[in-house]
Amino acid sequence: MRRKDAASSMKRRRGGRPHPGPPGAVAPPNPEAAREHPKLRLTVPWESIDLSAQNQIRNVLALPQLVRLAIMPDVHAGYDLPVGGVALLQDAVSPSFVGFDIGCGMCHVNLGMTAKELGLDKQKDRERFFSRLRSRVPAGPSGKGAMPTDMTFKSACNDKDLDKCVNQAIHEQSGSLGSGNHFLELGENAQGHVAITIHSGSRRAGYEIAFWYMARGSGSPIPTTGDLGKA
Repeated sequence: MRRKDAASSMKRRRGGRPHPGPPGAVAPPNPEAAREHPKLRLTVPWESIDLSAQNQIRNVLALPQLVRLAIMPDVHAGYDLPVGGVALLQDAVSPSFVGFDIGCGMCHVNLGMTAKELGLDKQKDRERFFSRLRSRVPAGPSGKGAMPTDMTFKSACNDKDLDKCVNQAIHEQSGSLGSGNHFLELGENAQGHVAITIHSGSRRAGYEIAFWYMARGSGSPIPTTGDLGKA
């Protein structure tokens, strides 16, 4: 990846992730006008949304490409679009709205057995089980798992530098849980059955793809009519 060129048009945020800055919009002069905006749909009271997320909502509402913006109950400040926000754009795509979670996954499996049936009803047994999980399930950038040999990424934009970065990332971390806020959890459902929930990361592949497009879009929505938008 041509990071030197990209870095000149990007800002870095906590954790080393790039932030493209304002998405080419200017917030409405009247802060209170946002809640009554015809393109906005709220599922929670405007007053319950934190100020940072409110500012991001106003900036998104000012985008000329915006068709509709919906705000979900889990809304909180994100990069440009609040987390919990869903934006429909006309003939444009915003890489920063898509974000870095490209390739992250969620999986929930009900085992259909109780903790007692699994031998996990006692605290010492659960602690022993989780100790085995930590030793057997690789996690983080240094985690080494069973890596599939036929997994190869090829970008829609046919950029060789992007392909190289993504393929290096997935082959280094594929087979691991990932890092950051990704987890493996055992819990009980309402029927008393043990269930497994896994939130896996993109293993940096999502980061590399998002960074590449954000840098070339300079933080603004990319027209889908151009080569970059089509990719």
